Amino acid sequence: MATSILAGHITRAIEALTGPNGAQVVTETRARPITEQLAHRAYQSGHDAAIRELRTTDDVMSATGRTRRWVIELARRHNLGWRIGREWLFRDSDIESMREIIAASRPGPKPRGE
Repeated sequence: MATSILAGHITRAIEALTGPNGAQVVTETRARPITEQLAHRAYQSGHDAAIRELRTTDDVMSATGRTRRWVIELARRHNLGWRIGREWLFRDSDIESMREIIAASRPGPKPRGE
């Protein structure tokens, strides 16, 4: 989705630079504000996409079946996620790492005869 939005911005930037027939001379004075605006839109689009992919502590609690205290302690201990103010934000890969830690911490079956 972000790529298609940027494609439209790129097309409009090129048209603004070269004119409707593509034959206009492009000077630095003309190109600078147009490319700066395009770069800003690309950054904002990437930023927005990244924010949509982040998960909250409550999301991690639901995904792992663990308490808030456990999630935050594990995040601190294993350097997962980011603390922003009082909240923690996590990527899907952070949640997967927590699931792996949970699986590794469960005791396996005891050998027969014990």
